[in-house]
Amino acid sequence: MKELVKLLSVVLFGTLLLAACEQRSETGTTPSRLEVADRISVDNIRSHVEFLADDLLEGRETGTRGYDIAANYVATQYELMGLEPAGDAGSYLQDVTFRRAIPAGGSASLEINGETRPLDIPGDIVLSGSFYQAEQSTAGDLVFVGNGVSAPEFGYDDYEGVDVEGRIVVMMRYGTAPALPESERAHFSATSVRMEAAANKGASGVIFLYHPEFKERASWDYISGAVTDGDLSWVNLDGSVPDALPELKIVARASYSLADELMATVGGWNAVQEKLDAGEVASQEIPAHLEATGITEWEDFTSPNVAAVLPGSNPDLADEYVLYSGHLDAVGMSNDEKAEDRIRNGAYDNAVGIGIMLEVARVFTTMEEQPERSILFLAVTGEEQGLLGSEYWAANPTVPLDKVSANVNLDMPVLTFPLADVIAYGAEHSEMEAIVREQAATQGLELSDDPWPEQRIFTRSDQYSFVKAGVPAVFLVPGWTSSDPDIDGEAKMREFESEHYHQPSDDLDRAFDRDSARRFAATNFLIGLDIANRNRMVAWFKGDYFGEMYGERFVEGGANSGDGGK
Repeated sequence: MKELVKLLSVVLFGTLLLAACEQRSETGTTPSRLEVADRISVDNIRSHVEFLADDLLEGRETGTRGYDIAANYVATQYELMGLEPAGDAGSYLQDVTFRRAIPAGGSASLEINGETRPLDIPGDIVLSGSFYQAEQSTAGDLVFVGNGVSAPEFGYDDYEGVDVEGRIVVMMRYGTAPALPESERAHFSATSVRMEAAANKGASGVIFLYHPEFKERASWDYISGAVTDGDLSWVNLDGSVPDALPELKIVARASYSLADELMATVGGWNAVQEKLDAGEVASQEIPAHLEATGITEWEDFTSPNVAAVLPGSNPDLADEYVLYSGHLDAVGMSNDEKAEDRIRNGAYDNAVGIGIMLEVARVFTTMEEQPERSILFLAVTGEEQGLLGSEYWAANPTVPLDKVSANVNLDMPVLTFPLADVIAYGAEHSEMEAIVREQAATQGLELSDDPWPEQRIFTRSDQYSFVKAGVPAVFLVPGWTSSDPDIDGEAKMREFESEHYHQPSDDLDRAFDRDSARRFAATNFLIGLDIANRNRMVAWFKGDYFGEMYGERFVEGGANSGDGGK
């Protein structure tokens, strides 16, 4: 009963805030776009965060009661603002069916150096569950394919010189594509893309290796435990699972000791890593043969995306959309039962992002002249499980996908110090670049290059799902430069990533720079307003890799035209 009272009181508080913050022009004149952006209320943002990151929601993990409470909260906020439902059948909710593939036994044996021995599961090797069959087996010789990257169009292919047809490929778990442009590097380094490459090359299975240095970040018990908890995918309306890759009969992870043994047969870690770091192909056959059988149990459940729309004011453009997105889920409860605090509240990741999206939505509703295009607000589930909720929406959109002009994604804006710059992931591929640069400048924010390319952030948030659906997108995050010379912004960002990211300490106790939150939210509002009122939908730059692969609308500009898109 106390929890219900708390929930209702917060929703009522939100209603009062909405009423209190309605700001109309007292002079009767139409405010400028910057005056409208000044209506951003940091108190509103903070109140959303205080509810969504409360212990009551137990970390908002996909499929849990806590997540459902969060989804109902967001739907209630949409309704309070007068936004129209944009989920299933007149609802704000779009239910997504998920399937968890849980390893439930199996066996494996390895022939190496002329001897055959059984492998202990999970001591030596751990097998992922299959979304395709409840029991799968394979046998094959092993081939080391380095990073497992196949990007011949960029002059790099780890499969060059080796035949993997019917064999089991062995690759680095976090292999990367060297010397590629940043976004393309992130794309080709994505695990799903590398697994698809292995399947297309004819491999019958994949074994991932962890570099010895990874021991500092994760023990083998932690890695194997995460795998045995099961993998998650969304389920199509016809009951099938997308991207199941039935060609790959076995997907496994080798223990640190088994990885050392396999690498010793191809020259050892140092020799191989030296080649990979130099951008050279290090692929070669491993004198070993694996036989393995995996057994899987399946568990299905549902968890909703939450969608609403503000209709456009121009009858000729109202059937086109600006899509705001942010993930509502977090990572739930820690498995450490001895910990004093097990709730990973996800305050910055991503209650702040959702709080900003809700406040941006409210400000749009206060405008005397509504945007010409419609604005769609989408809070997605399953991001922490692999961008699953946004993938589902892109495959089952609740508005016509070819009518979505562009996506503005909000995810984990860490606002712990006075900002001087922002990073715009994905903007360089389309007209979004100029839009973002112009609107950020109105808030005193410069546009900086990615200082952390090895993190492959472009493929790790929901805008990537929309990019692959052909929608130009930007994922704006705070940069590493502080406007206060006495504050080391880079140190602050690295501290959050190393100490608080996906930890119980990502909670309401973290620092929150109110002015940075206001300017960051205002920038995202202005980007969407620009997209909504421009004379045509946003286009990809001609010759851009992602535009050519996924897009339909093109314009001259960007790096390929030599003008930087300006």
